[in-house]
Amino acid sequence: TDEYRTARSIFAPIDDAIDRSGLAHNEIDVCLMVGGSSNIPQVAEALSGVFPRAQVITFEDADARKECVARGAAIAATITAISGQRLITPI
Repeated sequence: TDEYRTARSIFAPIDDAIDRSGLAHNEIDVCLMVGGSSNIPQVAEALSGVFPRAQVITFEDADARKECVARGAAIAATITAISGQRLITPI
């Protein structure tokens, strides 16, 4: 069924975050791909369809795509520890 496909889709978390943000898919300007799925060219192609106006970007080097997730988490944790304020607001 459609419900099963939607719930099991790799895009389900994306759609959920977009819904909770109050934005529409066509209001997204940039989509930065990092982590494991960014290594799959078909995912980048599919994201271009999900976000029609967005520029889909990633790092050329596969190791950099993985490493930037860890660096971002470390930076966010450091800022939270020092300031008590979150760098990123979860949606």
